[in-house]
Amino acid sequence: MSRRVVRIAAAVVVTVVALVASGAGWAVLRVLPVRADLVQAASLLRDLEGQLGASDLGAARATLDDLARQAHALRATTDAPDWRLAARAPGPAANLAAIRTVVSVLDDLTTNAMPAVLELADPAALGQLLPREGRLDLTPLAAAAPALRQADMVVQTSIARVAAIDPSGLRPEVRDGLGQLREGLARVGSLVGAAAKASQVLPSMLGAYGPRTILVLFQNPAELRATGGIPGAFLVIRAEDGALRPVDQGTAAAGLRSFPTPVLPLTDEQVALYTERLGRYPADVNLTPHFPTAAALAAEMYRLRSGTAVDAVVATDPVALSYVLATTGPVDVPSGPTLTAENAVRVLLSDIYATMDGPTQNRYIIDVALAVFDRLARGVPNPAATLTALAKAAAEYRILVWSAHEPEQEVIDDTVLAGALVADDPARPTVGVYLNDGSGAKLGYYITGSARLVASECHPDGRRILTLRLTLTSTAPADGLPDSVLGLGLARDPYTVRTNVLVVSPTRGALLEMTLDGTPTAFGQGLEQRRAVGVLTVDLAPGQTRELVAHILTQKYASEKMDLWPTLRITPGVNPWAIAVEPTQNCPIAD
Repeated sequence: MSRRVVRIAAAVVVTVVALVASGAGWAVLRVLPVRADLVQAASLLRDLEGQLGASDLGAARATLDDLARQAHALRATTDAPDWRLAARAPGPAANLAAIRTVVSVLDDLTTNAMPAVLELADPAALGQLLPREGRLDLTPLAAAAPALRQADMVVQTSIARVAAIDPSGLRPEVRDGLGQLREGLARVGSLVGAAAKASQVLPSMLGAYGPRTILVLFQNPAELRATGGIPGAFLVIRAEDGALRPVDQGTAAAGLRSFPTPVLPLTDEQVALYTERLGRYPADVNLTPHFPTAAALAAEMYRLRSGTAVDAVVATDPVALSYVLATTGPVDVPSGPTLTAENAVRVLLSDIYATMDGPTQNRYIIDVALAVFDRLARGVPNPAATLTALAKAAAEYRILVWSAHEPEQEVIDDTVLAGALVADDPARPTVGVYLNDGSGAKLGYYITGSARLVASECHPDGRRILTLRLTLTSTAPADGLPDSVLGLGLARDPYTVRTNVLVVSPTRGALLEMTLDGTPTAFGQGLEQRRAVGVLTVDLAPGQTRELVAHILTQKYASEKMDLWPTLRITPGVNPWAIAVEPTQNCPIAD
């Protein structure tokens, strides 16, 4: 994370250099010294990133001190009265105003954010963020909370300040640079924010103030669900003052079983989209992409079957496990093959169905959960690498967290860990693409895809129309798969993958139309968390590729000058998606 913050600081410098290059007249006389200082700052940033890559924290701290002094001097220059006066003038002076803003962001980052983030790169500090001998020392984590909250505030303020720069008076290359800076700051903001919020909630979630019970669900993306895959094995962990021990384990199908009626009240909108299966079957609690709903249902199902209320639900998958195994080394599993980073996904999502019967599969999956927990609880050889692997998995929505305690959940809701359809930041409308298996099979292992989200045109009232272009491909063979993979064969041909694709609009948006392979097609419609949802069933024969195109309307915006940087969230599957997102254009607003 610290190296990523350095890269964003470098982007700040590059952007300011571009801004400086666009100065004219009086500005040229004033910006030449600034440019020289910026070149020096860029050199320091390169040194800092290299030192962090080499884990030379002593040198990195010294370089950061030099960089902070350089940034502070730059800020003093651009805060001078003549700069402030010129930056308020019309015309090219907009570039000077942008210089002042971005330089102050660099100063704030190097002085008030990067030192706290840098401390997290210390191997000793990183080692305290993971369990050792079955216990996590919660004291250092709680002690780091104030500095991390401060760093988070600085980064979030920087994001807001850069977003507030009016791009209309800037040169095209400068405007593009600012866009890249916004994107980079947003990525860093999510990581720093997650670290700050983790320091707030982890001590209580891990039993610092009383015992806690945590339900861990292992999702199986071979049979897709909106949040990743059907819940397969589960593990229940008891946490008390940082000490962690497993107290129960099983499989969702055999251990939780189905219920005659929904275990919690469902809304009319939920029933219309997902039927009552959402609240009756453990394998279907995550038909909804809103993880807090899925987690609350799973927690209630476990309470009804076991008599034990859980305080939190965590979900993860074999791909996340493969990332972690790359840092820990292989894990021996008593009832089956040893798991490695290279074979974990194949073994857990394909091989066990070809080589094991149902009861043996269940036993192996449970043993995997216990073995991985034991490996992590005893301690890892390289905490920095393991934490990086966990951060990568979280960024791909392969680690999701829900707390039954409302104050904790309010903190989690603002992070990537929440998996929640929370209200959009107006400048960053989110489009969701979520996949639910409709085959009753384990053919999701063979699905690959790509997605592209672009601004296509302006609506007459100033709203933006986004075009989503989604391709899905099946790499499944035409024969030779066992019945345990082919499952129920609900698409008639057992080798055809049937997928229910959910396209979810931004908050208060709408779905205008969909086409499948170039032909307009009817689709199911519903609502989820104030978002429009379109549902289309797509069948894929072995080797077939199909294209879905959706036109999506955003909410109405108050300013036609507002740049939008949409995001695209997709169900994490077995294979990585090729994703491209382009910012929206400005739109005239009709009177």
